[in-house]
Amino acid sequence: MVRALCLRQPSNINKDEWVNRLIAVSDTSTNIYMKIRSFLNLACYRYGVGDLQKLEISLISLEELIQHVDVPPLARLTAYWLKAAFFNATSEYGHCQKVISDGLELVRSTGIHVMDHMLLGYGVLNSLKAGSFTNAKKYLQEMSATLRLVRPWQEGFYHYTAAWMAIYSGNLSQAPLLIQSGV
Repeated sequence: MVRALCLRQPSNINKDEWVNRLIAVSDTSTNIYMKIRSFLNLACYRYGVGDLQKLEISLISLEELIQHVDVPPLARLTAYWLKAAFFNATSEYGHCQKVISDGLELVRSTGIHVMDHMLLGYGVLNSLKAGSFTNAKKYLQEMSATLRLVRPWQEGFYHYTAAWMAIYSGNLSQAPLLIQSGV
């Protein structure tokens, strides 16, 4: 429910009540998978509403949980995506690059290609902010190679990152066209 609240943003629901319920369930549960899922949903919610301080706390709690050997790779990949988004938002370029590299290595080793598009996108954005246009271009090329396989919102994220690449490259006339393609 918390993730749905983040995505839909209804005005007639007490979001804090649902967040508190989620925290209470995760605090009392002995099921590690339920705890991980709860913290992933909580982190998604906190990222979606822009609460970076509480997001960091959620990510720290999540980090401890995903260290268990038997945690499914998809949960780990989702955590990598959230950490990359957080480190990009807080301009922690070195941490962001490490998380992206680790996440993409997990994608390659497991063959689970669910979060790689998001990780590559944050690789583009992080590299641009860090001044590494070579890395940004590499990540963008990897994203473009999979465009025929992605969902519309993922294609939109590609065009968003490509627009930022155009802006950082000084190609201001191309950026609006890319943005329009992503809408």
